[in-house]
Amino acid sequence: MKIWIDADACPRVIKEILFRASERLKVPVCLVANNDLSRSHTTYVTSVRVPKGFDVADDYIAEHALETDLVITADIPLAARVVERTHAIGDFATLTPERAIALAATYDLQFLVTEADLPLPVAYRNTQFRIYALRPPGSERP
Repeated sequence: MKIWIDADACPRVIKEILFRASERLKVPVCLVANNDLSRSHTTYVTSVRVPKGFDVADDYIAEHALETDLVITADIPLAARVVERTHAIGDFATLTPERAIALAATYDLQFLVTEADLPLPVAYRNTQFRIYALRPPGSERP
């Protein structure tokens, strides 16, 4: 689990509460903002500085947050994007070949690593997992 903070608009008092909680619980926190927040770094607190621009920090969080992560934001569209994305990719227990190919198209994936035995082209296999090629060779995007 990681805590992502949309830090440009997050009040300092909230960040400080989250910093103390992350140290106490040993949970990583990542601040995402378009300004330098490196002075806030600790063992568990890091930051990502994104370029200035509309929704750049939101885009970064939405692309990197996982289903098990916590996102701190007051931005309802960002929250909706995170929920939509994590639900879309979250349940691999019921993964079908069609869903794997749809995920590849949606998230620009070339390979899928899973324990599941799927009727897809295998790029690599061992006793623990398989790597499936989700796009034919030569179809890489520029």
